[in-house]
Amino acid sequence: MKTSIKLEIYSNYENLNKHLPARYTALVSKGYYGEIVNLICFPIDKTAITSGDVIKAQKGIANTEIKTFYFARCFTIEATKLISESNGIAFYMHDFPWFDESYNRIRGGMDK
Repeated sequence: MKTSIKLEIYSNYENLNKHLPARYTALVSKGYYGEIVNLICFPIDKTAITSGDVIKAQKGIANTEIKTFYFARCFTIEATKLISESNGIAFYMHDFPWFDESYNRIRGGMDK
């Protein structure tokens, strides 16, 4: 699965279920329904999403005035900070406190 971007979607269960994997749809409480939002859905099989991944995905968003929902298995600390600073909300399945640097180092096998 590649990163998926959907622009200006009405946030309700049916639309989210149509555009997101079921595991991600379950992360959104009804309190977030009823808004027009952008959706960025990162691959569910990627361990952690870094700030670089977020910056790359944000290039696909034309209207930054609209709230953006970001979905991933896990985000790095820098990624969640960037998301919150740019009118976004991070939804994730695991809350492991990675930093970009430590995640990239471990992923690259340099932490042995």
